Amino acid sequence: MQELDECRSMYEEKFGYIFVTCATGRISEDILDELKMRHRNTHVVELDIASKEEIKYIELHITELLSKKSVQTIDKGDVSAEYSGKIANDTLDEAETDSEDNLDDISFGGIDISRQFELNKAAEEENETLYAQ
Repeated sequence: MQELDECRSMYEEKFGYIFVTCATGRISEDILDELKMRHRNTHVVELDIASKEEIKYIELHITELLSKKSVQTIDKGDVSAEYSGKIANDTLDEAETDSEDNLDDISFGGIDISRQFELNKAAEEENETLYAQ
């Protein structure tokens, strides 16, 4: 574990940001091996890899959130309860949420949101700076 911490510090010193990887389901030895391998990358290559790892992490957590869609049961005859805006217990880890919230309204709607934006775009002068490092 100490070696992992030392390598993380060296990585952060070299690249200027923390080591980013999607660690779900991985053991520390695998992460250490990846860290050592990626430390040899240039700034441009590493920025590309780190941004892709960040996207994996974000997509994983969005998927988990949407898979926990709230199932609220309201008596169909009680219209006042449905529109009252009172705080109601939800199935999302017993969190309190506004009863008017509807996760269906914010779901993907069949659109792959990870492909809607080009997150790796950089101005040409920024690319020149990165390649020079």
